[in-house]
Amino acid sequence: MLGNSYALLLGLLAGAFEFVPILGPLAIAVIAITVAGFESGLQAGLTALFLAVLRVMQDYVIYPRIVREGIHLHPLAIILSVLAGEQVAGIPGVFIAIPLVALGTVLHKHFLEHTDSRGIITNLLEENQKTEEVPG
Repeated sequence: MLGNSYALLLGLLAGAFEFVPILGPLAIAVIAITVAGFESGLQAGLTALFLAVLRVMQDYVIYPRIVREGIHLHPLAIILSVLAGEQVAGIPGVFIAIPLVALGTVLHKHFLEHTDSRGIITNLLEENQKTEEVPG
């Protein structure tokens, strides 16, 4: 679309660098803009503009919608899972925390659906109310 040389290679690098929080996207942006700068200043400017718009759209529009609507995780759950993952397993824990929490919530929802249950706390409250209602 922009006509950059080595676009496929830069795209593959961007995919790999995306796994490195904050520094990965910044590093690939610098590399891509530098490569485009060897062609022309206009090409470098267009590449920088494209990457800025892409980053804003991805971070503030696309990703929050995927997390909210796709896996139905509350943003606080995501933050806490990332912090817990870092404490338990360091940097690899940061990457695996959100998928594990999402997997856990999906398994919990499926368990509740197949057992006709509404949850542990709800069941405990219902049992407590039943024992209080029985005259003794």
